[in-house]
Amino acid sequence: MENTHLTELNEERLYTDGAITIEYDEVLWLTGPKAFDLFKKALVPTDDKGFMLVNDFLQSPSFPSVFGAGDCVTISSQPTLPKNGVYAIRQAPVLYKNLVSFLREEEGTLFTPQKRYLSILSIGNKKGFLLYGGQYITGKWTRSLKHFIDSKYIKSFQ
Repeated sequence: MENTHLTELNEERLYTDGAITIEYDEVLWLTGPKAFDLFKKALVPTDDKGFMLVNDFLQSPSFPSVFGAGDCVTISSQPTLPKNGVYAIRQAPVLYKNLVSFLREEEGTLFTPQKRYLSILSIGNKKGFLLYGGQYITGKWTRSLKHFIDSKYIKSFQ
């Protein structure tokens, strides 16, 4: 449920400001990222939620020597792009190339996000919550898949 305010929660039900009552066995509370005041205080342009605005080169259009990536930025051409680790990891090599290109006074590389991505969240008891293309699955094998993917990624730096 998005853009819904919870007014009460007990061991069996939750209640919303829209007078909706939902019985549940378990609740997974996903609130999303929150911007800090850092960018506003530094007078760096932000979106309406306080995330730093960057162009497709992951660069501030107002301050060309300032770059950003991950869940602290909003890409102007992709304002609804989810702020998650998948995009942050994909942005990292582009950010590096663009920092080097900027210092060498060369043309940068555009960041182009993929349309679909796999997201897996550990939810305890060795279970995972897997989300792909709007579909989700929970279970122990999803947590094992997350561990495999994360371990392989970390080993790529060793």
